[in-house]
Amino acid sequence: MNLNKPRAFAFLSVILAGMILAGSAAAPAQAAPKGTKKQVKTDVRGKTINQLDKKGRIVSAVRLDKFGPELGRETTTVYTRDKQGKPLSRTLTNKLMSRQETYNKKGRVVKAVQDDNFGVEWGRHREFDDYKYNKQGFLISNRETSKMENAVHKYDKKKRVIESKIERKVGLGAQRKSVITYAYDNKTGRPVQRVEKNDYGIIRTTAFDPILWLPVKQQAKYNFGLGSTRETRIEYTWDKKTGLPLQRVDSNKYGVTQTFYDTEEKGKHGIPVGSMAKINFGLKAARETRTVIKSDPRNGLTQATKAENKYETKWIVYDAYNDGLFGVPEKIENKRKFGLGVDRHTITQVKANTWNGLFTHTKELKSPDRKPKKKKPPKKTK
Repeated sequence: MNLNKPRAFAFLSVILAGMILAGSAAAPAQAAPKGTKKQVKTDVRGKTINQLDKKGRIVSAVRLDKFGPELGRETTTVYTRDKQGKPLSRTLTNKLMSRQETYNKKGRVVKAVQDDNFGVEWGRHREFDDYKYNKQGFLISNRETSKMENAVHKYDKKKRVIESKIERKVGLGAQRKSVITYAYDNKTGRPVQRVEKNDYGIIRTTAFDPILWLPVKQQAKYNFGLGSTRETRIEYTWDKKTGLPLQRVDSNKYGVTQTFYDTEEKGKHGIPVGSMAKINFGLKAARETRTVIKSDPRNGLTQATKAENKYETKWIVYDAYNDGLFGVPEKIENKRKFGLGVDRHTITQVKANTWNGLFTHTKELKSPDRKPKKKKPPKKTK
């Protein structure tokens, strides 16, 4: 099973951040004409309905988007202001998340806290700080922190993320430091390119869903593993309401693996729960395998798997089962349907490289079916 499965909700968080910053009501430098109660602004992505006070300042707003996951398309914004009318903070809420932003005296965001309703638990609470602006007041960059990762995001003049430097706190060492770049359609703001590079490999997104704005096709080139698995095509299907993954299909010369997520059963984490693999090599009885996956809802790492095919049943326990943070195997138990009776049931201890997930050595423990040899009685002495 491919260990390089990026956290699906990370795609969604960046896209939503851009839509929130670019589409929601901003604190305008100039107020609307006095006496105006409502102000409607439309653009190619949707419309914003602003509610104004007697002095024409925005008190609250509702943003209606045409794109993105359905639960995030209607966002309500509420402002707090000082006695002079300058914005102090704003709170944005929709069915996907809530976000509170704090302003400085210049009316610029300097801090934000966001709580998501979906995704892995360690990634749901995120804090943003270290906001930097240019002389014209455009946002240049900010920093994001959570239990899952730290990131520094760079923005274009339309407040869209164009680069993210990420340091993950879980997963293989070669995947923890990544640089992700984005490109967008100038008219709609829809993402058209996403490239993630790290020491494990490169993943290029070649197609996005036209409505959800999430990746549907990717091309991956890995630096580790079997040669026939290093170039892999990836396809996603997403839940239209939440933006969490439903299925993922990895195809390469070695075979095809279809992964299923908890979202199919109304889960809220977007974590793998099972897979079906068809491989092109090896014993025919072992080429089609169905796997049940237990994933940690806190960080998405695989804790244990049970794989079954016509040749055997295999259980694998990973370090995450004991709160490890790499997602590498530690113990494998096999029950085979063929071969010598004493060799059909084996238990193997595994040592894997936490940098790339490859095995460094294995140690087969005594088979549970092997009976210990009876000790011969000591010879009698005269």
